[in-house]
Amino acid sequence: MATVISDELKWVAKQIVNECGYPSAVLSGLKPDSRHLGSGGFHCSVLDLRAHGNGNDYSNSRSNDRNFHVEFGAAADISMSAADMIRSHGRIRAVWADRSDPRRKYVNAINGWDGTGDAVRYDFDVGTSKYASPDHRWHVHLEVHRRYVRDPQAAQAVVSIFKGESKAAWIARASSPEEEDVAISADDWKKLETLIGATPQKVWEHNIGKATGTPSLTAQSALVTANLRAGSAANDQLPKLAVALGQLAGQRLDQGALVGALVPALTDALLARLPEDRDDVTADELKTAILAAVHDLVS
Repeated sequence: MATVISDELKWVAKQIVNECGYPSAVLSGLKPDSRHLGSGGFHCSVLDLRAHGNGNDYSNSRSNDRNFHVEFGAAADISMSAADMIRSHGRIRAVWADRSDPRRKYVNAINGWDGTGDAVRYDFDVGTSKYASPDHRWHVHLEVHRRYVRDPQAAQAVVSIFKGESKAAWIARASSPEEEDVAISADDWKKLETLIGATPQKVWEHNIGKATGTPSLTAQSALVTANLRAGSAANDQLPKLAVALGQLAGQRLDQGALVGALVPALTDALLARLPEDRDDVTADELKTAILAAVHDLVS
């Protein structure tokens, strides 16, 4: 089993390199090398840890790591000049030192260097700092808790740390996320194409008449709700629903936004389609099943 890197972690690394104000930054590692595979750590997936006899490694021991997203790695290495290492260190340490900063929960630890003495490992879970090996004087090592390695909100929070955004600014932005038209990843397009037997963007264009761009969340949820209310049993609703689900996944939404935009309409529609003898199925059970289905579709 080869460790897989999530789109969210790839995005974090790309943002740190290109958008966080570190001119010298270069991505120097996501997937584990032979040394990582032998010794363990967050670069390795849980499956690779097990395969190499490290199933109980420190990176698979804490409550936010233990056996979450077992095929995915959860670490990134970013090489930087001394000046950029010092700049990143100040931003990292500020969040580590503030136990009330909500961004802390997504991070297990970050290794960095302040330009003097030894490199330091900042443990965000317990609030301790300790020695880090000398190679961390030229590269930052980031460990995201495995629970959050596919969480878009976690990805945004980690990038916020490296950008040096204040706690207050992050809290304000996280509580009122902007609605963006974000393109779906190539992998999600492929999965949807297999699911519905057609190119999703072409289905969208045909159904909506929008030739370019990715539809906004508001437009998507309105479309799905209208389609379901008009006749959810019709087969031609399935491509529209598949596209909407894929678009919602590409929006980097948290679960609460997904529930608010889509799940109520799906629940009503599926309840209406149940056979008469299935009055044992409740709306809450359907909501749970729908959320699981959405997760399976895009994971």
